[in-house]
Amino acid sequence: EHGVLTGAGTRGDGEVGEDILHTVRTIRAIPRTLTGEPPSWTAIRGEIFYDLRGFETMNADRVRRGEKAFENPRNAAAGTVRQLDPSVAASRPLTFFAHSHGAHDGPALGDSHSAVLAHIAQAGVPVSPENRIAEGIEAAIGAVEAIGAGRNDLPYEIDGAVVKVD
Repeated sequence: EHGVLTGAGTRGDGEVGEDILHTVRTIRAIPRTLTGEPPSWTAIRGEIFYDLRGFETMNADRVRRGEKAFENPRNAAAGTVRQLDPSVAASRPLTFFAHSHGAHDGPALGDSHSAVLAHIAQAGVPVSPENRIAEGIEAAIGAVEAIGAGRNDLPYEIDGAVVKVD
């Protein structure tokens, strides 16, 4: 609201999620205030995750302390943000990328998806550096193939590529 982080939730079952503001406030990648001239109200959607280096370091620390290592970054991130104690999330290397916006009350964010993402990034919210604009179906297929070819070199895990019409 007015550029200040006032709420955060999981997607839950698609209709009802959980309030996770207490843990989201501990994630350094998520700004508590937006830069520039913020709208009166906006919802930014995205993904909270562990980058692979942070996940490996965290697991090594857990094993040294005699704790069980987490099996995979995605489940560990989902469990971490749902912790009741925000100090647990604060002690873990979570990060975030925005991928879209939800409800919005303010000036238009742009007339295309890429313009919206650029506006979100200019407001200080991280977006994936893998975002690409591809003109035409052949270019879109090539972009997806390039992401697939380089997925093992990314510093985080992905399920695949998402193609959106701009």
